[in-house]
Amino acid sequence: MGEGSKITLGAVLGGMMAIDFGGGPFNKAAYVFGTASIASGQFDMMAAVMAGGMVPPLAIALATTFFKNRFTKSEQQTTVTNYIMGLSFITEGAIPFAASDPLRIIPPCVVGSAIAGALSMAFGCGSRAPHGGIFRNRYYRSWSDVPFSNPDRSSCGNGRNRFVEKPLKAD
Repeated sequence: MGEGSKITLGAVLGGMMAIDFGGGPFNKAAYVFGTASIASGQFDMMAAVMAGGMVPPLAIALATTFFKNRFTKSEQQTTVTNYIMGLSFITEGAIPFAASDPLRIIPPCVVGSAIAGALSMAFGCGSRAPHGGIFRNRYYRSWSDVPFSNPDRSSCGNGRNRFVEKPLKAD
């Protein structure tokens, strides 16, 4: 597979991980594709899937950390949980936010996840483990994979809260 094709595949797989946040067929299809690629000895696709799946909860966590005036008190209480879930590759932490405002949450998360998946493929990252996020770092191809497969690119999804969301009125 050519380099451009790999980057495109990484973007598609990463984006699929954020379309339905771990609960639907797009996410499951991307995840199964990634785990099947591990069985065939191609570890780069699973890294793209994992990077894409980590972005939504990390984006939400960053947004609730830096833009507190755009979230309710109960939404702000999920900040630490979303950091842990995001770093663990548990996408479901973003579901309550997507359910409450799908048009403002899902598209930026899909874009951020697609960028993370594409960058993961561009940097040649690989993951031998199908789950665990950054906590399974001994299963990455090399230590240089860890910073790139950790989707600090979640700032793409975080940007949505800076420019799209309106600040909440003070109580």
